[in-house]
Amino acid sequence: MTELDKKPDDAHRNYEAIKLHTRAIQANMIILGRLFHENHSLEYYKTLGCDTWKEFLAQPDICYKESTVRSLVGIYKKYILELNVNEDRLMNIGHYRLRLISPVVEENPEEWLGKAEHLSLSDLIYEVKALPPKPKKPEPIMISGRMTPKEYMEFVESQPCILHPERGAEKHHFPQTRKRTDALWKMIPLCHDCHMKYHDSPKEFLWANRVKIIGYFWNLIVRNNNQGGM
Repeated sequence: MTELDKKPDDAHRNYEAIKLHTRAIQANMIILGRLFHENHSLEYYKTLGCDTWKEFLAQPDICYKESTVRSLVGIYKKYILELNVNEDRLMNIGHYRLRLISPVVEENPEEWLGKAEHLSLSDLIYEVKALPPKPKKPEPIMISGRMTPKEYMEFVESQPCILHPERGAEKHHFPQTRKRTDALWKMIPLCHDCHMKYHDSPKEFLWANRVKIIGYFWNLIVRNNNQGGM
């Protein structure tokens, strides 16, 4: 048999080997999702001498991006913890297909898992994209049911700082967001110093002042409901 005759056979063997190892990698990604979830939730990374989760992931022997690990853990949590799917079944389907059906699988888990198992990848992509888009959630434009965004902004501008009533306030967005739709009704009054402290360390600031911030919204809602609006 000449080299030319052998080439098609070699090509098919190469193709089958690629498919085999691709399936193995996809299966290992399911296992990694479980292991990363265990490590993070049980704080094994601290036991291993790392101060932060990010530091643990950056180790030379691991070297994963947080976004990648978040995706792996997200698949594990959705399919095993929420939908209670057998891990062996997930490993046979593979991480990529599971991620592909993730936005729609909750509508009918068994049907979509079956499609992920038996359809070709191109057909599976077509099935997912053929679904009508989900209706958008109604925009939460009011904080208390009666004030419009404009009225609420006027109210915020008239208020002192939530944490220091003796000081004037500048508008601050709470929580920090990039969504244009809720950029008005989530504003709260903070003085300049508090505003800067928030941006220096948002989580610590919100946690330390959670009682007063929650109280601000609670009083606003109760007062508006009792007085029939502002």
